[in-house]
Amino acid sequence: MSVIRAICDIQNKNCDFYLTPMDIKYANVEIGFRRGGDKNITFDNCKFGLEFYDNGKCIQSQQWPDPGFVLESTDQDIMQHSIIRFDSGKEYTLKIWIENAGERTEGLYTFITPTAPDWEVE
Repeated sequence: MSVIRAICDIQNKNCDFYLTPMDIKYANVEIGFRRGGDKNITFDNCKFGLEFYDNGKCIQSQQWPDPGFVLESTDQDIMQHSIIRFDSGKEYTLKIWIENAGERTEGLYTFITPTAPDWEVE
């Protein structure tokens, strides 16, 4: 399974994406945050999520924290993992976003999945 790691910088208002070679069916999306170069963050009314698009249509969305939970702080590289499923040989867009202290930061990553060899198609 491939990995798409998204690190969003809530100070500089950008998200960087790091990848392993793409699988033809699935990816594990890892979401983490920084404030400048610092991964020690105290949150203020924070929520974050992902949206996964196929041809402009959102086919998967998730938001954290779950209802009733509050994010206070972190010193972790990755805050959340999520699996996305896709077809081979298609273009997709992944949006990662965070709202903290009333400010929104988001990043987009568009990719084309590898084409499956005939013997791998189910």
